[in-house]
Amino acid sequence: MLSGEEEALKDFYMHILAAISESLEKIVGPGSRALLYASGKEYGEKLTKPVEKTSNLEDAIKKLLEVFHSVWEIEIKNDDQIVVRKCPIRTLCQRLNIERGEKGMLLCHYVDGIFAGALSGILGKTIEVKIIKSAPVACMKNLLIKD
Repeated sequence: MLSGEEEALKDFYMHILAAISESLEKIVGPGSRALLYASGKEYGEKLTKPVEKTSNLEDAIKKLLEVFHSVWEIEIKNDDQIVVRKCPIRTLCQRLNIERGEKGMLLCHYVDGIFAGALSGILGKTIEVKIIKSAPVACMKNLLIKD
């Protein structure tokens, strides 16, 4: 359980993320989504360098969840689609009453980049993650896997 000070810090960080997301999109414009995705992808690849590699998507996702302390809950629909039921950005939006929209919010692109970079690093393949639909209960995403 978090102390009052830790809970206040957590709330402060959440507000900072929301403010950055809102202002960055206004300042940079549509390019901010690609910028954050690329930045997240680089970060995800960096974090998974020490992780044991695998060629199996399900194993790669399990390893990714270990690295990120299970901040996501993911269901693999088939070889190129996942359903994300638990997500730190969804939690942020729910707590701060922020609308994500059908294609997610700006921070969704950063987190998708992290996810893609981490999977790329673990699988040893180029992975791209694209939001198909963002919804209150879950998001559907395409995984584009390139050898």
